[in-house]
Amino acid sequence: MVKEARVAATREALGPTLVKLAREGLDIVVVDADLGVSTSAAKFGKEFPDRFITVGVAEQNMIGVAAGLAA
Repeated sequence: MVKEARVAATREALGPTLVKLAREGLDIVVVDADLGVSTSAAKFGKEFPDRFITVGVAEQNMIGVAAGLAA
């Protein structure tokens, strides 16, 4: 018997997966461009607010923030 796998849309799986990985100890910071609700990344922001940065509708600035965090 073959079990069918449930395939979730990326936007539905993103937030819960980020939360799970952070709970397991991964040092994750999420930079969001005002899409946290539609991508479910807001779930991560609620649980780890100190590791969730929202830049509003400013994708260009988001790249700069991510580059600064990576440095």
